[in-house]
Amino acid sequence: MSGRASRDKGIRWERAVAHFLGTTTTRSTRPGVADDAADVVLDGWLVECKDHARWSIPAWWHDLDNKVIDDERPVLVLKRRNWPVGDALVVLRLKDWNDLRRRSWE
Repeated sequence: MSGRASRDKGIRWERAVAHFLGTTTTRSTRPGVADDAADVVLDGWLVECKDHARWSIPAWWHDLDNKVIDDERPVLVLKRRNWPVGDALVVLRLKDWNDLRRRSWE
């Protein structure tokens, strides 16, 4: 896939995820952080959306984790071929998942 086609595919996936999450905000550079853009902007979450045939989760996570500032929680949203947006896979830290799990039981 060409560079432009690949970029366009990624942008479509980011917009689909943003719509699913109830926000229209995508590709927003955070104040005070140079050369850094979150794919989807949600308060407290740094969301990166990936639409690739082959997954490079450790490398993507390393890049994402290096972008985290303050109390942001990093999240990777991975597209699954021929599945609806809501069935995408999400990668997050165990401590963040545990916080979410505990809150859901309160």
